Amino acid sequence: MPAVAVLRKGRIGWASPALRRMFALEASDALGKPFLELVAAEDREALAHALDETPGATSPPSAFRGSRADGSVFDGELSCAAFELPGGPGAVVAARDVSEQRRAEIRLAELAFHDPLTELPNRALFFD
Repeated sequence: MPAVAVLRKGRIGWASPALRRMFALEASDALGKPFLELVAAEDREALAHALDETPGATSPPSAFRGSRADGSVFDGELSCAAFELPGGPGAVVAARDVSEQRRAEIRLAELAFHDPLTELPNRALFFD
């Protein structure tokens, strides 16, 4: 289930309970918080373009590393769509935690390219 937030000038104006759980935020801590503060520092610049609040703007899903209030990080994916909202332009952001999916992808790649008994690279990896 995606987590949703409404942004105004890059700040959270409303956050769904799922978004607050994803980032381990209390409701009072979420309101007014710059959304990019929830993103790992090394991903902020790359993700900033996806948070365009120009009405009609949309962004394809973008990968990012989220930073929880307790300091832990997770792999996430974010989409954004901008609208003319009452009181001015804003954006609706949908985010999901894809940590389990990423771990599964890494494990599948490991199984595809390494012998499970010896853990040595296999022929598929050699030819790749």
